[in-house]
Amino acid sequence: MAPCSYNGSHPTLAFGSSGSAVSHAQCLLREIWGYSITVDGQFGIATHQAVMNFQTVCAPPVDGIIGTKTWQQLHPDTSTC
Repeated sequence: MAPCSYNGSHPTLAFGSSGSAVSHAQCLLREIWGYSITVDGQFGIATHQAVMNFQTVCAPPVDGIIGTKTWQQLHPDTSTC
């Protein structure tokens, strides 16, 4: 089983978001992309900074929001990064 298994939707996430989709994004950022963040389901400062850094490299524009393009790049099976 993949380290970040998830069966839910991939909604747009931003600072202040919470829940299982945030945990999934945090897991991908930590386990697949190597960011040192806690998987706690809260889109706080550390997650926001990790998303901004990830977007700088893999998923512009750099806006700190996990939308369709960022979700696609976060997933190793669909990423072109």
